[in-house]
Amino acid sequence: MSRNSSGTYTAPANSWNPAVEGAAIDEADWNATLADLESALTDSLDRTGKGKITAHIDFDENASPGTPDSNVGRLYAADDSGLTTVYWKDSAGNVYNLLQGAASGLTYVFNSTTTTNADPGAGKAALNNATIGSATEMAISTTTAAGASIATYIGTWDDNGTTDRGRVFIQKRTNPAIIHIFKISGANTDASGYKRLALTYVDGTGTLSNTDPITIAFGSPGPAGSAGATGPNMGLDYTWSTSTGTPSTGQVLVDNATLASATTLKIHESNAQSASQAATLATWDDST
Repeated sequence: MSRNSSGTYTAPANSWNPAVEGAAIDEADWNATLADLESALTDSLDRTGKGKITAHIDFDENASPGTPDSNVGRLYAADDSGLTTVYWKDSAGNVYNLLQGAASGLTYVFNSTTTTNADPGAGKAALNNATIGSATEMAISTTTAAGASIATYIGTWDDNGTTDRGRVFIQKRTNPAIIHIFKISGANTDASGYKRLALTYVDGTGTLSNTDPITIAFGSPGPAGSAGATGPNMGLDYTWSTSTGTPSTGQVLVDNATLASATTLKIHESNAQSASQAATLATWDDST
């Protein structure tokens, strides 16, 4: 017989099993026992890939027996929309889809408190509104959940010096489909063990709960470009006159002192700085 669901093999009962001293042993029983052993070993250790061993890989010596996905420190497979997916459950009970991959960024734990003028805790981050899309500030520990001190790095997130100093991405590690994006809209506020970031919500989806494992990533928009060249300056002195003569350099004449009755506008080809504007003026009637 093959192994049972617990993996235990039991040899067939016959004149060989159990063996009795002085009792006759049937040759056919011996052959049957060997054939059964061969079948059991082939089913368990098939090198062609046709057979399989069903078992759970346990990484936590304290994990209790039972349903695999109810235990921490356990690598197990489960169905996900018809696909067999490999999962890992950590000591905090968070489940990770190993085939999906983890979100990139700095590892943190979400603190659902809406107080951002206090330390959220080492390795934690908090927003000042329970509705993520309405949050305008984040308190972020200067130490990641992995224990890395990154105060100097976070301090650079507001260096661009504009109202759009960069993007902050908050993503749930166990479900990367939950993500929220903010722009840094003001200067950081330094505090002991954490920093407060001024934020403006951009986009996102999903909810976060207290103690959810998250990643936080920053994207810089790059430095502001240099100012462009100053455009041409007409610099015309608008001296109104009913004269029908030729305007002087930098002058504009109309043919009627009552502007609503004017029908002709005369502009000198040189502006008040004596720079020729002839080419520019010539284009004013190009539209048909």
